[in-house]
Amino acid sequence: MSDPREAQRERDLHELFAARAELATAFMGVDDAALGYRGTGDDYAVSGIIVHITATLDHYRRVLEGMIDTAFKAFALQPQDPGVEAAHAARAKTGFAAGERDEAFAVLESTHDDFAAAALSLVPSDYVRQVPVTYKPGEAPHNTSPADIVGWLTDHYREHVPHITDLAAAAPKA
Repeated sequence: MSDPREAQRERDLHELFAARAELATAFMGVDDAALGYRGTGDDYAVSGIIVHITATLDHYRRVLEGMIDTAFKAFALQPQDPGVEAAHAARAKTGFAAGERDEAFAVLESTHDDFAAAALSLVPSDYVRQVPVTYKPGEAPHNTSPADIVGWLTDHYREHVPHITDLAAAAPKA
């Protein structure tokens, strides 16, 4: 690995996987009875955080695929199907039951792995290349690189680790 950008990509992806493992560890500690708990003022049930993170991973996978499909030229992200977006939002609020835990986490892991494989497939110069991305119609484009996205997702996982543990601790005991 003589290219420092390749080493950066490897470090960044290592941190992304480590952050996912931290989230998994926190989530394994959640009692089944607490999965649907949503604290006052919280947007998500404890288990809904997994749905939310999966939707976020999918969103940024779409951004990364847009970069690749346009050969790293400016592009506008195609809006998510409003029905899919609404279903994710509703499911994140209510969460899922104990019997759905394994499947929900498997979907998160699969979505994570698909994103990571796409990031790993990039040549080092593309991994750090800034691309003007229009995320929503009518908004100004934002310069974004795959490296930025990996960092955001890593931070996103880690932001929800204490969120999960705090909500689980506050949930009424069965």
